[in-house]
Formats: sequence, structure tokens, C-alpha cells
Amino acid sequence: MQTLIKKLGKPRSFLVFTAACLVGLLLGGLCVGFYFAGLEVAKHIGFWVAIVCWAVAGFSCISYFAGQFSGRYRDLQGKAWTDLPW
Repeated sequence: MQTLIKKLGKPRSFLVFTAACLVGLLLGGLCVGFYFAGLEVAKHIGFWVAIVCWAVAGFSCISYFAGQFSGRYRDLQGKAWTDLPW
């Protein structure tokens, strides 16, 4: 996983944004499927999972754009997760 992060050369906020969007779509879609299959509680769980994931994605998107416009994200190729800026 570290090798992939080093090759991408993206800040942590971008990686958190991508992960939150994917988790929100996958778990939200899974809960929608369970709801249509007859599991009533999946409606509430899916709703809150989607809300939390999209809120995390929104905050990390704001952080990413703030760092992008301030110039903090120069020369990120080859850095480990702990060395990447937010």
C-alpha cells in the first residue's frame, strides 16, 4: 500500500476524499440493496453511512483545495503517508 501511495504523489486529503467517496458509494449501495431485499433497518444505516462518508469527503475536499492553492503540494512524489501534508 505504501508503494502505491508513493507512486500516486497525492496529499492525504485527496486520498481520504477518494476513500470516503468509495466507501460511501459501496456501503450506501449495499444498504439500498438490503433495503429492497426486505431488511428495513438497512435504510437507516445506509442513510447515516452515506451522510458521514460524504461529510468526510466534503471536509477533505476543502482541505485539498486550500493546500492546492497555497502551494503546499509541490514535490510529493516518493513520500510516505506520514510525510505527506494534509
